[in-house]
Amino acid sequence: MLGKLKHFDFDRPLPAGSWRKLAIGTWRHRGQNPQAAGAREIDVTSVLEYLEKRRMQGENAALMHVMAAAIGRVIRTFPEARSVLRFGKIYPRKDVSLLVQVAVSKAKLSGVVVTCPDRKSPTEIAKELGVFVPRLKSEKKAEYEKSLLYRGVGVMPSFFIGLVMDVLGTLFYTLNIHPRFFGLPADPYGCMRLNNLGALGMDDVIGPHVPWMHSPGTWLMSRVQDRLVLGSDGKYKTRKFLKLWIVFDHRIADGFLFPRVFGLIERLLKRPELLWGESLTQTDQPHPHSGPGTKSEQR
Repeated sequence: MLGKLKHFDFDRPLPAGSWRKLAIGTWRHRGQNPQAAGAREIDVTSVLEYLEKRRMQGENAALMHVMAAAIGRVIRTFPEARSVLRFGKIYPRKDVSLLVQVAVSKAKLSGVVVTCPDRKSPTEIAKELGVFVPRLKSEKKAEYEKSLLYRGVGVMPSFFIGLVMDVLGTLFYTLNIHPRFFGLPADPYGCMRLNNLGALGMDDVIGPHVPWMHSPGTWLMSRVQDRLVLGSDGKYKTRKFLKLWIVFDHRIADGFLFPRVFGLIERLLKRPELLWGESLTQTDQPHPHSGPGTKSEQR
């Protein structure tokens, strides 16, 4: 009976040192915006060339699908990337999921939760989104817009909405009660979310930490741009770079995690064939003290 009430399966809480406890105590409420943001410009020339070869074989995966598959591996590798703060402790979820946000119109964003992106290839993720995204665009109302909660938010006074979301967050995440008992979908936001604002022509963008999603972080893709890079032969060559942002809940993770996360992303993008079936070998796993290999910044 208790198993049916559970929303998520959690692992044991992660060990927390003095600085982590201080961060949790500093931002006692999610609404205080405890965000830490970092970015890195990543050379995606080889990935795009590899994608072109696969397109010639009849596949339709794009860079966003590659990033979703790579982020899935990051979420599985680093427990902080799939954690929820409960009772002042950091509890990693056992599952891996990713909310991929898509534009269903010029003025409206929606999203699809991809389950187990750590086990799927970019082609499989592309096929999955290819089924759900047209459905989102064709429906007059998305499924969440039909829910009693969404309709209720439309008539609630603004000051009351935050209280309602806090209560729901306590029920579904802190107390871990399944939302189906309230007529709501399970895990509507995934472990993390990915927003490809580069598809909207944005050269550089950073998004907010959204407290009521109870997610440890958000990934944001900017538009791919050409850069002149000095080669080993002393000549400049044009390479394609993607600026990738991540916004983490500072209570769960800090800047020490950033270079490790970006390091794994870069290793996967240098060997994109890993995302089409090969599992990570021991040498591909991130080193605890691995540093950034390209331009990086933090805020």
